[in-house]
Amino acid sequence: MEKTKHRFNIVDFIIIVAAVLALLALLKIYFIDSSSVADESITLQYVIQTDNISEELAGNVSVGDKVYDMESGRLIGEVTACDVRNATHVGVSSGGSQQISDIAGYKSLHITVETEAEGGAKGYYADSVLISVGKSYSVMLPDLFCTGCCINAEVIG
Repeated sequence: MEKTKHRFNIVDFIIIVAAVLALLALLKIYFIDSSSVADESITLQYVIQTDNISEELAGNVSVGDKVYDMESGRLIGEVTACDVRNATHVGVSSGGSQQISDIAGYKSLHITVETEAEGGAKGYYADSVLISVGKSYSVMLPDLFCTGCCINAEVIG
């Protein structure tokens, strides 16, 4: 059996260049892009809405309180404002119309939190905790433990 000698030609060159470009694209997608976005630090302001907090505890949130995520124990910001509102129940009257009534003895809190965060592919991260509108959080403040939902998040700096 006689061996044929393979000569390097333009088709071989195109295959090698395509393979190198594909490898570079994968490296860029998985390593370069994700790290450059994650290094970008921003100031994020978000609002956590809690429902049905007893009136006695509703006043336990103060500007300057540190906010910790109960699940991870990580610091996720500092309170910049707290709006106390009447807790409400939405129901349907006997006639079929929507009826909103206050719940006696309970309040709803809108806690505004500010934090330094990093941008990522899925959202913003405050000390590795994902901050996202619609996400539920269990939070610890100095004088209150509560669960709420993020209803607003915006970059302020």
